[in-house]
Amino acid sequence: MTRIDTLVRQAVDGDPDGQFALGNIFQLGLLDQKVDLAAARRWYELAARQDHVDAQTNLALLLLYGNPDGRTREDVLAARGWLERAATLGDVGAMAHLGHLHQHEEHAPRDPYLAQVWLNAAAARGHRVPEPSGSEG
Repeated sequence: MTRIDTLVRQAVDGDPDGQFALGNIFQLGLLDQKVDLAAARRWYELAARQDHVDAQTNLALLLLYGNPDGRTREDVLAARGWLERAATLGDVGAMAHLGHLHQHEEHAPRDPYLAQVWLNAAAARGHRVPEPSGSEG
């Protein structure tokens, strides 16, 4: 049995780590698999629904950046929801991405207050948040 066969068996049995691993494999084209963003999205979503924090963040980033035709409002809102779940579970990267979404996103309502809340939360946990351009330092 190959590594991919083992992961598929685990994932089909509902193991979120196996589902997350398959998401990575299909997103990045690992283990001789072709890149398949639709498959990656399906596997990430199964793991994310089980509160697999890394899957939640990867799914959100795939929704934001994985569509060759650009992002849609629906993708942005779904990504924001997954980032919120991951951030509330303590994922520092999700906090930073969520802050930037609330600060800069064009396809969904911006919220400067929530942007600062999430960026400050990420910074307080050691995430280096770049200074806004044009700031004195």
